[in-house]
Amino acid sequence: MNAPYTRIDAILANALKLIFGLTPHPLCSGVCLLGLILTTTAPSLLSTNHEAWAKKPILRVCTGSPTGHYYRVGQVIAKAISQDVTVSLVETKGSWENLGRIHHDEPQCDAIIAQDDAVAVYLFEKPEMIGKIDRVLPLYQEHLQMVCNRHVKAQKFSKVDPDTRILTGSYGTGTFITWALIKKLNPERYGALRELEEDGEEALKRLTSINRPQCLLVVNALAQGVMIRTHDDLGGSLRLINLTDPAFQFPINQAGVPRVLYRQVAVHKNVYPRLLKDHLNTQSVDAVFYLHSQWVKSYPELADHISRTLIKLQRSIQGAVD
Repeated sequence: MNAPYTRIDAILANALKLIFGLTPHPLCSGVCLLGLILTTTAPSLLSTNHEAWAKKPILRVCTGSPTGHYYRVGQVIAKAISQDVTVSLVETKGSWENLGRIHHDEPQCDAIIAQDDAVAVYLFEKPEMIGKIDRVLPLYQEHLQMVCNRHVKAQKFSKVDPDTRILTGSYGTGTFITWALIKKLNPERYGALRELEEDGEEALKRLTSINRPQCLLVVNALAQGVMIRTHDDLGGSLRLINLTDPAFQFPINQAGVPRVLYRQVAVHKNVYPRLLKDHLNTQSVDAVFYLHSQWVKSYPELADHISRTLIKLQRSIQGAVD
């Protein structure tokens, strides 16, 4: 009767030694040894190994406001890669906060969505951060839309009077950063213009109620957000003006790589029939997906997979912002 248990002892003892590096107590019987495997050390170790095997990497993506495009695009991306990565979408105020979080000493994001020009400005101001994020892929185009009140007579922004006030959005928003870069690109023409950190409904109130030349810069996808109300409710008193200037096409040094951040684009007048009499010439800038370099080093195959997935998602991403 003892022979079978002796053989079991030997088999299980070897298994314990090979798998867990454990040696059974010499007084333990086959039943005791079997119980050790099933009820003590082994369950926790097996459970731990199983969880480690099954656990997916976490990808924290800093996006923007839960009602904004960055968050909606983040949802599209999260759904597409959910089988391979556990995605956590982080709500923020936008590009500038995203850049601060991912470049923190203890990064609070593994990936971000940010305007290309915001990244250029951030890395220009903090060159020690160059190399900490990888530019993966542009996601969609955002348009620079300059909405002016009836006191602005010029048809082109480059021709507005020096006393025109520019409403830029609050500090840290993509619009604020875009305005800061516009002034750097052509300081002689735009440097004297005064700005006011105002956006949304407050900016629209100021545009329509104060008797002075004022323009609101909106950087967003077309016919979205504040531009819907601007067109539908205020089209009779506000209008869009052209935003063209050769300076916008100057290459910007972005982390050591010269890159033209703005592209001149035409917007059909039917997009905003109450704000436009003719087609609009303005600029576009990319909203881009970035990964933290350390995350890429830790999960190179997953990083490649995400890049390929983003290419396939272009139509779905555009649908999320249209």
